[in-house]
Amino acid sequence: GVVRINITNMPYGVLLTQSVPPRRGVGITPIGRMPITSAVALNLSWGYPWSLSAPWMNNTVYEFVPMVTMSDDITDVTTMLPFYNSNYILYLNEPDLRGSGDYRSTMEEHARKFHSIYVAAKRVNPSAMFIVGNVASSTDWLTSFIQTYRSIYGVLPSVKGWGFHLYQNPYTSQLFREKLLSYRQWQLNTCLCPGKEMWLTEFGHLFDETVARQVMVDQVTSLHLDSLPWLTRYAWFATLSSPWKGSLMSSYSPALYTP
Repeated sequence: GVVRINITNMPYGVLLTQSVPPRRGVGITPIGRMPITSAVALNLSWGYPWSLSAPWMNNTVYEFVPMVTMSDDITDVTTMLPFYNSNYILYLNEPDLRGSGDYRSTMEEHARKFHSIYVAAKRVNPSAMFIVGNVASSTDWLTSFIQTYRSIYGVLPSVKGWGFHLYQNPYTSQLFREKLLSYRQWQLNTCLCPGKEMWLTEFGHLFDETVARQVMVDQVTSLHLDSLPWLTRYAWFATLSSPWKGSLMSSYSPALYTP
């Protein structure tokens, strides 16, 4: 639908009108580097940082989803959640990828941390909903998480959905879509918690801007991702930090890649 965006931190009180696809978002760092005008140009309806940092564009139009990692404690959660205008919470980032901060923890630690964070978040916001995993590539991690949680607590984890990332190198549109469908097949055939939301919380191409642009054309501009009824939301990788030459964001022009 058409939304009206009141830009209070811009001169002249600019008022913009725009149609925003409800599923389209961005994962972005560092906080505060993308002006709201760039979010408008990119047709974003939601976004997230890779942390519990306070949202940099908190308003009634764009939804900002916090991410909780193993480095956060209950005090961090209860302190920061009220700053966000979303009921969703992303839990962990690439716990299946060697070298990531969340990879260093055991599966039991992941499960127990989720339980304690879930209880704390529900006290702050009874409507809180968790999107778990945000895995680099392994649905095995998601299955193991479910099994481990159930073995400890005797019930399935109370998740709203599952998050995953998708990078293909070398990239072809066909390989990208096949990998995407493999996540869907896991949801249908293997997942012990069927009927949950599926979020693509990172995609793009990290090392080649030309390829990154092609990913956008093939998957976003073409509306392929929007056409998948089972894909609840998607967000492309956007960082201004070197050396990610294939990021879908530019320090010189934040709206460089516009679908």
